[in-house]
Amino acid sequence: MKSSAQNTPNALESSNSELVIKRLEQKLADFKKEFATNTEARMQNYFDCQDDYSWGGLCDQAQSEELRSFENMLKLMKEQEANGGYLIRKVSELSLYRKADNNMLEFCTKKIVNGKFGPCFMYGEYEKAKFCSLAKNQKTFEKKGYMVEQMDYELIVRYTGRLTAKGNPICNVEIKGLTKSFPDKIDTSIMNDSYFLYVLNTNNQA
Repeated sequence: MKSSAQNTPNALESSNSELVIKRLEQKLADFKKEFATNTEARMQNYFDCQDDYSWGGLCDQAQSEELRSFENMLKLMKEQEANGGYLIRKVSELSLYRKADNNMLEFCTKKIVNGKFGPCFMYGEYEKAKFCSLAKNQKTFEKKGYMVEQMDYELIVRYTGRLTAKGNPICNVEIKGLTKSFPDKIDTSIMNDSYFLYVLNTNNQA
């Protein structure tokens, strides 16, 4: 007996994705209607001198942010569906190493913070934390006894259609490709704050 093409994993995944998109579209439509009603009521209260703060205030701002989160999630889901059920994202991460006495490299940290004089690596116990400024040249680190490794990830991202409490789109992440190097020039715009890397590291620790 031949199996139907509609029952293949790809077909089922596509069907689930289409269902999620339809639910998001309906939820977004309902939310826009509710948002318009609430905004109109707050505006009327403002003009009636019953409430001088809610129209354009925190409530309106919170609902506007939630609306943008839903719109962004729907856009990502449609983009993902058109691409075959996943999206590719490229992100980079920096690691600081210390040169040991035997010329071996010892890992220090991936933590980058905004210090008093700009972005810097931070490692060690909190009371005795050490800092190393994020320089543009590898030679600057070498003079201080450090080296910086750059890891360039190519990630497969699959969005679920759901949002975190902070409005971030929930997704599953896996590594498709990874390139490591100790570049002469350091990209100081890399702050190791990619949400995709956070998800990836969280999944690996689970």
